[in-house]
Amino acid sequence: MHRLLAVAVALSLLLRVDAVAAVAQDASPAAGLDIPDPSECTIEPRSADELRALFREAAATPVASAVASPTPAVPPPGDPADEQTMAEINATWRQFIACVNAGDLARVFAFLSDHKVRGDFVFDVASGASEDDLIPYLMATPVPLPAGAAAPVFPFQDVRVLDDGRVAVVAPDEGDQGEVLIFIKDGDRWLVDYQFYLTQGGTPEAGTPTT
Repeated sequence: MHRLLAVAVALSLLLRVDAVAAVAQDASPAAGLDIPDPSECTIEPRSADELRALFREAAATPVASAVASPTPAVPPPGDPADEQTMAEINATWRQFIACVNAGDLARVFAFLSDHKVRGDFVFDVASGASEDDLIPYLMATPVPLPAGAAAPVFPFQDVRVLDDGRVAVVAPDEGDQGEVLIFIKDGDRWLVDYQFYLTQGGTPEAGTPTT
């Protein structure tokens, strides 16, 4: 069966960022976690036509070999976000996780920019997935995660406004490890536009998609 990297990458945003947040806050997995309810997933879903168009664009895009950058990947510099921007980013992330808990992939992908979705689909194409494999899977009837498997949310603390107006969220782990998410404003919404992981020494993981 084809490996659906687009789904894996989207869900990794949740798994990696909230995992490091849990470590940073010494959160107990047993109790007291803030778990967004699937009913909070109210964003308009991506349509099949939108996703098919982006997949076809990705299919026409050459795939470059993924290699670790010789330049250390460090969190981008920026000014601390104001309270309103932090509230908007955290509200966006909360609803993203609610959609993951709802098992609603069409809505999960509504939180990713066209640039991000297209980049993820490039890796799907490279792994052998076809349009007819992927799009019906993303558009399938949502099946909520079981209560014991639902994901919690942890508010972001390190939110920075970049020179180009985008917003970076830095979720550190132990040492130099962690992850950076870049959000871009689209109308009145924030979308994930870019993502990269940090490893020891600040070098991106080899073979990790960063688009």
